[in-house]
Amino acid sequence: MIECLAPRRHSPRGGFTLVEVIAVIVLLGVLGGVTSSLILSATAAFVDSSVRMQLHGEASVTLDRLVRELREIDADPAAGAPAPHITEASASVLAWGDDSRLRLDGSDLLLAADGAAERLLCNGVSEFSIAYFDESNRPLLVGASVAPADRPRIRRLALRLALTRQGLTESLQTRIFLRCAMMGGAP
Repeated sequence: MIECLAPRRHSPRGGFTLVEVIAVIVLLGVLGGVTSSLILSATAAFVDSSVRMQLHGEASVTLDRLVRELREIDADPAAGAPAPHITEASASVLAWGDDSRLRLDGSDLLLAADGAAERLLCNGVSEFSIAYFDESNRPLLVGASVAPADRPRIRRLALRLALTRQGLTESLQTRIFLRCAMMGGAP
């Protein structure tokens, strides 16, 4: 028998084919795209929560300061019964005593207390409102402002403050009971 002496081809595979390389590149591209979109959305969520936290902190500090100031409004010495010495009361302005005033000027909330110059409490205010209530918890603000005859009946204030930055808004509200107008308050 005659054997055919054909050379055997035992060439070990030394690399990848072009199709395999392209498939790996496509898979890596898809994985990179998905991963980068996840990272970008997580980063955007972190930035949004940071801005909201900052807004909440600023609004909280502002309302705390206002609660301290407004709770201590002096009693009107001319009133026979305990009544606050409020000289102007509207949805965005409150003046008390002879020289204290809280007002919204554009997007700035300003406070002048005890004759001092107006100071900026916070900026970026998108909404600020003051509601006034009597001893029966009935609202006193009708129209643009509280009538002068109704100002001595004010017993409680409700403040609402909304701050906006980078398209995000944070709103807080609080209620304030005026100490001078409570039963047994100092006149």
